[in-house]
Amino acid sequence: DASATALTNSKGITLLGGATFVANNNQDWKEKQFVVYDNGSDNSATYQGNLTATNSNLYFIARGDNTNPLLKVINNGTGNNGNVNIAGSNYNIGLTGDKILDIGSKLTLIEADGTINADNLEPGSGIKVGSTIKQDITTNVEVSVDDSGSKEKLIATVSGALATDEASA
Repeated sequence: DASATALTNSKGITLLGGATFVANNNQDWKEKQFVVYDNGSDNSATYQGNLTATNSNLYFIARGDNTNPLLKVINNGTGNNGNVNIAGSNYNIGLTGDKILDIGSKLTLIEADGTINADNLEPGSGIKVGSTIKQDITTNVEVSVDDSGSKEKLIATVSGALATDEASA
């Protein structure tokens, strides 16, 4: 619960699946690192308040078979409606599980009670594949805002072919 203090000196934040972060009304993650890691579960991480992370580096790390959004941004009841502003940021997506996503597969990165501004959102340089991440799919996805339902969502759709385990010798 950081509702009483803005974390201005922070380099960024990492939210784990199942955890809730209560933001200060003036919290701003501009030009910082913002990481959402499902922690091997299908539970969403929750950000309570407005999420402002413009010109930031966004990292989404998931098992790949997630049915829930990786991050839910919700209304905090004090004037912050659960809006998301990640304009000008870079996104990076990595899979930790053994699941390989097929072309057309979708992964919901963010679900917001309010609106999502993802103008000029661009792929980042990727996630280092190491002992915990099996596959970096940053360059093989298209990320778009879906505002057709009751909540706006930022969805990653696999758009290109992915290398198989056999292909990496």
